[in-house]
Amino acid sequence: MKHSNRKLLTCIGMALMASSVPAQSFNVDMDRFDNVITAPNSYTAGGLQNGLWNSFTDIPSLDILSVSGQATAISLSIVNFQGNGLFSPGVPAPDSEMYSDFALLNPNKTYTFTGLIPGEYTVHVHSYHPPTNGVWRTQIRVDGSNEGVQELGASFWPGAPQAGLTYSTHTISFQSTGTLLIRGRAANPVGGVGGAVNGIQVVRTGDVCAGVRYCFPPELNSLGLASFISCSGSDSIAANNLTLTGNLLVPNQPAFFVIGSGNAVVSLPFGRLCVSGGLARMPVGITSPSPNSIFSFTVDYNNMPAGAPTISPGTTTYWQLFQRDPQGVGGGSLTDAMAVTHIP
Repeated sequence: MKHSNRKLLTCIGMALMASSVPAQSFNVDMDRFDNVITAPNSYTAGGLQNGLWNSFTDIPSLDILSVSGQATAISLSIVNFQGNGLFSPGVPAPDSEMYSDFALLNPNKTYTFTGLIPGEYTVHVHSYHPPTNGVWRTQIRVDGSNEGVQELGASFWPGAPQAGLTYSTHTISFQSTGTLLIRGRAANPVGGVGGAVNGIQVVRTGDVCAGVRYCFPPELNSLGLASFISCSGSDSIAANNLTLTGNLLVPNQPAFFVIGSGNAVVSLPFGRLCVSGGLARMPVGITSPSPNSIFSFTVDYNNMPAGAPTISPGTTTYWQLFQRDPQGVGGGSLTDAMAVTHIP
C-alpha cells in the first residue's frame, strides 16, 4: 500500500513538473561515449534551467526530450561531427558533471535543432576547456539572433558558470515551426584543433512576442550579464494582455519599466536610455531572487500612469527596464529596449 501511494505521489509530482515548465525547453550535455558523466536533473548550470539533460555522445543525431522528460518533435544533428572528448579541468561538483566533457569544434561545428514550435527562446551555449598551454577560445553564433557572435574562454574555472566567460546567451523567435542553428568556431585553433562546447540549454520563454527588440547589444550589468527584454501576449489594445519581462537581471533589486513615444538614445551614467518623448514610469517591483533574475509586468491600457503617451491603433510605444544595481556604474543598469506597434 505504501509503495502504491509513493508511486502515485511520484506520478503527481511529475505531472505538476510537466505543467509548470515551458513546452519544448530542453538541455543537452555533450558526453564522451566511453565515460558518460551526464548532469543530473537538479543541475541548473548557474541557475539558468534545471530538468532532464539529454546525453549526446558519439552519435550523429539525437531525438530530444524536454526538461520534464517528455518526448518532443525536436531532433539534434551535427555538421562536422567528430566525436566528443573528455577533460577534467578541476571543476568541482556539481558543475563538473556538465563541464568535464565536451564536443571539440576542430575548428568548426554546426548544431542543428529541427522541429521547434513557434515561440520566443533563450539559448545558452556552454564552453570551458582551458588547455595546458594558453587558452582555447570559442566563438558562438546563433543564426537569426540579435546578439551576434560571442567569444568565450577562461584560463581557470571562475568558481561558477559565468556569462560571457563560460557560456553565451542568445535570443531568437520563430513565427512557425523553426530550425535552430548554433555555430561554433575555434577562435585560435592550434594545429587545426581548438574550441569546445560542453552543453546547450534552450529555454522557451513564451509565445511569439508582439514587440521588436532594439538598442543592441544590451549593456552588461554588474554581474556581467547582458539584460534583455522579452514579452508575451498580444499587441491588441482590446486583448489588454501584453506582458513585458526583463531577463538576466541582478536579483532582489527594485526595477521598473519606462514607456516612451520615441526611440532616441541618450547616454546616462548607468547606461543607454533608448526611449524618449512623453516618458512615464510603470510601478516599481522587485526582481526575482534567482541567480539569473527576471522581472515581469503586465500592461493595463486602462490604468496607465500620468504622462504616458496615448495608445491607439497604429501607434508605437517604446519600452525599457531600469533596475537598481548597487555594484554597477552609477548604481543602476538598463536592458535593451522594445518597440510595440498596437492594433485594435
